[in-house]
Amino acid sequence: MLSHRWEEKEALLHDVQDKDVHELKGLDGIAKVQSFCKVARDAGYCWVWMDTCCIDKKSNTELQESVNSMFIWYRHSVLTIVYLCNVPP
Repeated sequence: MLSHRWEEKEALLHDVQDKDVHELKGLDGIAKVQSFCKVARDAGYCWVWMDTCCIDKKSNTELQESVNSMFIWYRHSVLTIVYLCNVPP
């Protein structure tokens, strides 16, 4: 899981759905997704979950259910990566 603060431009579900995120270019927020995937892959994981691009925000029901379930998802996550956008590398 990625814990992060939403920035002005984020990659959304429709930006990444059915696409190889490693090949995407020019989308705002895609660099964060690609970096997250790389860190998780380097740690030995094949799957990642990031709220901005894994929840369909067009569906109010899905969004509400996801927000209500988020604590449980974090608790059961094997690895949580924290992204601090205002901290230099």
